[in-house]
Amino acid sequence: MSAGQLLKNANQLKRGGKLDEAIALYHQAIELSPNFSFNHYELGDAFHKTGNYAKAIIEYEKAIELNPNINFFHHSLEQAKASKDQLNINHNSNQSNVELLLVGISMIKNEEDILETFVRHNLNYLDFLVLADNGSTDNSRIILQKLMQEGLNLCVIDDNKMAYSQSEKITNLYRRVATSFFPEFIVPIDADELIQSPSKQSFLNSLQAIPKQGVGLYPWKTYVLEPNTNYGALSDFKYRRKKEQPQFFKVILRSNGCVDWKLKISQGYHRLASSSSNVRNLKLPDICLAHFPIRSLSQIFKKVLLGWLGYLERNKSTNSQNQGFQKRQIYERITSGENFYESDLANLALNYAQKVEVEAKDWSCNVELDPPIIKSPTTYFPDLIAPGKNYTNVITTIVKSWENQIIKNPSLISREDLIPFTQSHSESLEDNNENGVFKPDFHLNKLFVDIPPFKYVYERFLPKNVLDVGCGLGAYLKLFNKLGVEEIIGVDGFTPKQSFLQPDQYIRYDLTHPLDLQDKFDLVMCLEVAEHLPSGCEVNLIETLNNHASNILIFSAAEVGQPGKGHINCQPFEYWANLLANQGWFPMLAETLFLRCISSFSWFRRNLVLVKKKSEFTVSSKSFFCSWDKLISISQIPYKWYGQESQIISEMLEVDIPDGVYPSAIESKGGSFF
Repeated sequence: MSAGQLLKNANQLKRGGKLDEAIALYHQAIELSPNFSFNHYELGDAFHKTGNYAKAIIEYEKAIELNPNINFFHHSLEQAKASKDQLNINHNSNQSNVELLLVGISMIKNEEDILETFVRHNLNYLDFLVLADNGSTDNSRIILQKLMQEGLNLCVIDDNKMAYSQSEKITNLYRRVATSFFPEFIVPIDADELIQSPSKQSFLNSLQAIPKQGVGLYPWKTYVLEPNTNYGALSDFKYRRKKEQPQFFKVILRSNGCVDWKLKISQGYHRLASSSSNVRNLKLPDICLAHFPIRSLSQIFKKVLLGWLGYLERNKSTNSQNQGFQKRQIYERITSGENFYESDLANLALNYAQKVEVEAKDWSCNVELDPPIIKSPTTYFPDLIAPGKNYTNVITTIVKSWENQIIKNPSLISREDLIPFTQSHSESLEDNNENGVFKPDFHLNKLFVDIPPFKYVYERFLPKNVLDVGCGLGAYLKLFNKLGVEEIIGVDGFTPKQSFLQPDQYIRYDLTHPLDLQDKFDLVMCLEVAEHLPSGCEVNLIETLNNHASNILIFSAAEVGQPGKGHINCQPFEYWANLLANQGWFPMLAETLFLRCISSFSWFRRNLVLVKKKSEFTVSSKSFFCSWDKLISISQIPYKWYGQESQIISEMLEVDIPDGVYPSAIESKGGSFF
C-alpha cells in the first residue's frame, strides 16, 4: 500500500475515533515517506487527541521543519504546548485549586485587530470566558466563531443595542455567571486588556488574598506606541506609561460560589457597589492589566466615534462630563475637523484617559521599557484583520453599525415562520397512536423560544443534522435550519395545527416506546420531555436518544417541585444524570455551564446539560471537567422557580434574572454553597 493510501486510511480511522489504529498506519506512512510534512502533522494530531502532548509536539515540530510555511502547523504546536503546560499545572495543583473556577466576562465591539490575542492570552489565566458582542460590524464575530470551534472555553452572545449601557449589561452578565457557574472568582475584562502574571497558579495565589464576597483591585499599565513606529501586533509594544495620572484599577470579584443580588458593577469595571453591605476591597500589587487602548488610527477612530455615539444614544445628551471623557475629547477633535496622522499615535496613546497632558516632545521622559507578558502572541487569522491604515474599513464599520440600528434585524425565527400542518405519511409508523400530553393548539398559545443557547450550540459544533425528540412545534429545529443545518427531524406525540416544520420533517410517535430510525445525527435534543412520560418509560426515552445520537446530546428534564403542565414524573437531577451516565454519557461541563448562563427560561437555567459519550473524551480531559459532580452539587442548591410569559428571546441581555432565584451570599451566611 502506498504512503498516500496509508495516510488516507489513517485519516478515516482518526475521524472514526479509532486513534490507536490510525497511529499505527501513520507510522507506516512515515516509514515509506519520511519527508512528507502532512504524515508527521496528522500523526501529531492523533497523539494530540489521545492526550499524549509530548509526542504530539515532536511530530508537529518535524512537520514544521519540513514545511514551515503552513500556519495551522504552528497553531497546533502552540495548542499542544499549552495543553501540556496546563496538564502539568493540574497535576501539580491540589484538587481544591482545580475547582477554584475563574470566569471572565467581557463586552466587545469591533476589536478584530486584538481579539484573537485577547482570548487566547487571557484563557491561560481564566477557566471560562463569556463575551457579549455589541453589534460588531468588522470581522470580530467571525474570529470569535473560529475560536469557539477550536474548543476553547469561550462563549459569545449577541448584544445589538447600540446605547452604551455597559454597567447594566455587565451586571446582568455577572448575575448569570454567578448563578450558573457558581465560581470562586468573576473577572470583568475589556478586549484591550491582558492579565499580567507569570502563570495561572501565580495569578490564583494573588487572588487568594481577596476577602470572600469581596473585591480585588488591580492596576492598569497602559502600553503606548513608539513615535514613528508602525503597529503590527501587541508584541510590538515595548513601552508603557511611567506614571498613570490618574491610576485606574479594575475589579475582580471573589463571589465564593454565591451571588450578591444588590451588587452593581460600574461603567468600565473600575469599581462596584452593593446596597446590601459595604463590599470589602483589597489592592493586588502583584498583578496588573496590560492596557492597549490605542493601536492604530483606524482602530481609534472606530473606538471613539462609535463609543461616544453610544453614550449619546443612551443619555440623549452631551452633558455626560465624567463617563467616557477620554472618548469625548478625541471625538470632539475629530468632529471639529482636526487632521490626524500616524505620527500622532504615540502622543494620543500617552495621553489617553489622563488628566495631565504630556507634550509629544516629552514622550521619552514619560515612558518605561517594560515589555508585556503575552502568552499567545501568534495570530492565526491575519487575513481577517484590516490594515491599520485602511480608512475605508473605518467608514464601512461605522456605517454598518448605524444601519443595523436603523433597520433592526428581525429575530431568527418568529410566528411568521409557522405554517399550516398537514398529515404526514410517517403516521403509519407502528405505535403511532395519538399520545400527546398537550392539545394541538397548546404550543401555539404557549410559545417559549430561547434563541441564544441554541445559536451558541450551532456556532460551537456546526452540526449537519439535528433530531429533536419531543420537539413540540419544532421551533428549535427551524432555528438550526435557518442557521445552516439542512437535515432536521422532529418527533412528538401529537399532530399540530401549525408547525415550524414541513410534514416530511416531523414524525408523530408515542415516546413511551423506544424509537429507532436507523440513522445517526450530529446533534440530538430532548428538552423537558421525560417528566411527561409515565414512570418507567423514561428508560425507553433514553434508549431512543442512544439510538440516534452519534456524538452530542442536549438533555433537560424537570426536577421534583418544578411547576408545569402535565408533569407526572419529576425526578432529582441526579436521577437523570445516573440514567445518562449508565449509558456512557458524561457532561461537557464548559458547554453545559455556558448554555445555562446564556439561557433565560428558568427551566433551561436549572436543567440543561450537554453530554457526549465517555469514549469521545481524550484521556487528558480533567476529570472535573467531564464529571457529573459539579452539576449534581448545583442541583442541590435551593432554587425558586419563577413564572415567565411566553416569548421568543433573541438577546439575553434584554432579559433580567429575577432577584432571589438562588440564595444570596448573605443568606448563605458568607459561605460557599459547595
